[in-house]
Amino acid sequence: MKLDVTPSVRALQRELRREGGQVRPAMVRALNRAGLQVINWAVREAPAAWGGLRKVGSYKVEVDEQKLLARIGPVSKLVRYALPIEKGTKPHWPPFHKIALWAKRKGINDEESIRRIYRSIGLRGTKANPFLSRAFANSKADVNRAFQNAMRESIKKAREARKS
Repeated sequence: MKLDVTPSVRALQRELRREGGQVRPAMVRALNRAGLQVINWAVREAPAAWGGLRKVGSYKVEVDEQKLLARIGPVSKLVRYALPIEKGTKPHWPPFHKIALWAKRKGINDEESIRRIYRSIGLRGTKANPFLSRAFANSKADVNRAFQNAMRESIKKAREARKS
């Protein structure tokens, strides 16, 4: 799963063209900063069952400098694991030994409880835990701040360039 962050900068670009500045480099830096903020929140919000989604290195930010677009999400090997956690699953029958291992990590040791969990997944699926969506929502203020700072930086540079 990837969350897209696309700043709306047309009005700012018009203003900066009038001032003679360039907005793109500052916006690219802001996209990277915003992506890192989302990742920091994703690490906090991620479930800790196996620990893979709780590591900063488990996520990446890809910035398309031409389109001013950032894609933020788990690295490729974790996407198959992250998406079912984010969205939940339909009923399915996973390997019993994997459910038993997960349950033991959670402190559930009796065989009957593990079988009930296994049967529940088989009949009902798993409940969604939208940790990436929460991370994105929680980082909104930080993301907005990154773009506001980038705009201020661009306007300041444009004014300095005009003075010299």
